[in-house]
Amino acid sequence: MDISKLTTTDRIILRDKLNKSLPGLEAISLQHELTTLFSDAKDALEDAFSDPDVNTAPVINAVTALIKQMTVFQSELYSSERQKRFEEAVIEIVKQIEDPEEFLKLLEESLDA
Repeated sequence: MDISKLTTTDRIILRDKLNKSLPGLEAISLQHELTTLFSDAKDALEDAFSDPDVNTAPVINAVTALIKQMTVFQSELYSSERQKRFEEAVIEIVKQIEDPEEFLKLLEESLDA
């Protein structure tokens, strides 16, 4: 199949179909992983406080750094998910309108402005 001969609309639809058919990161719940990581960090902090022989300062610093990094990651994840939903919405609109090539041309011009 020579995809260079496909229209932009057909390429977008093809990419959407490929994304849906190929396994990938969609199968991983990053939100669940973040929640688990936070819970593990909290447990480590509680363990450190309950053990009188443990110097809690390094544990507090590590957990604080982890929470800060998780906050950044959560924000990036939200932005990425929102962008993905936007792309999916555009694909659905392109499938439904009369002149998808004109729509994509106008969209590209608007983004380049």
